[in-house]
Amino acid sequence: MIHIHDPLPPAQAGSSARAPEQTATPPTLAPKPAAPPKIIPNHRRAHASRVDTALLEIRCLGAFEVHCAGVAIPLHRHVRAQSVLKFLSLHRESLIQREVLVEAIWPDVPLSAGLDSLNTAVSTLRKELGCGKRSSARPLVRYRDGCYELAPDVAVSLDLDTFERAAADGLRADRVRSHGTDLAPTILAFEDAVRAYRGDLLPSDLYAEWTIMERERLLSLYLTILGRLSALLVSTGRFAAAIDTGFQLLQRDPCREDVHRLIMRSYSRMGQRSRALRHFGFCTASLREHLGIEPDAALVALHGAIASGESV
Repeated sequence: MIHIHDPLPPAQAGSSARAPEQTATPPTLAPKPAAPPKIIPNHRRAHASRVDTALLEIRCLGAFEVHCAGVAIPLHRHVRAQSVLKFLSLHRESLIQREVLVEAIWPDVPLSAGLDSLNTAVSTLRKELGCGKRSSARPLVRYRDGCYELAPDVAVSLDLDTFERAAADGLRADRVRSHGTDLAPTILAFEDAVRAYRGDLLPSDLYAEWTIMERERLLSLYLTILGRLSALLVSTGRFAAAIDTGFQLLQRDPCREDVHRLIMRSYSRMGQRSRALRHFGFCTASLREHLGIEPDAALVALHGAIASGESV
């Protein structure tokens, strides 16, 4: 078993198709292991409290930003440190072996050079993310048992957690609600999730392999939330808000015919029949441009019903 001591001990105290509805080098570097190292689930973190008013705030949705007590930390000047923090943020529930970090972030460099970059990056992070003497005794980036992690006992506000927590709350409430249940808590949770999603995950790392699947997963969840939220808004008679939410979804998936139908119905129920009919033209053009298809039968029928003045 390979055992490499941490050259940086923690600081001490005082320092679309059609869709349905820092830094000495270790004296000896071991070779890469034959089998790929693992990302180890950190079950302790499941019990760590998340404080939304934390001193440190990390934003991974949209432009990557780090704030300490409301002041932006210019990590863009430290590209290696920024990359390590991004990776640890995405795997905040796990202990990450140092080889994993090197191979993911610097896949085309020798292990020894990658470890040097990692040590420098961690040193920078411990310096830049101190946020004053109060937190310097508990570094955010912690090393133990050959692995790095975001320390679970340091309060950090992470927008990924905010988004996924709100989404889970909304979906849970939506799943168990019964007829006649007050929809306001579900709608509020979904609206909180939509607000937390400032943009796609780490767009400046668009082609980094370690971001691709997670980016798609989060985007899919975001679109699911938009779809459910728009439907609930219709069911509560908030048609204008439903239309706005529907268009947010169409900006990312312009061929969602179920959403086009929802928008047309909402316009019609607001007494704006002409806008409903014009939206059918917009939908038809979008389907032809993106997929080379015509609207489905349900859309055509809805258009006909609205054109004839029927209540939809």
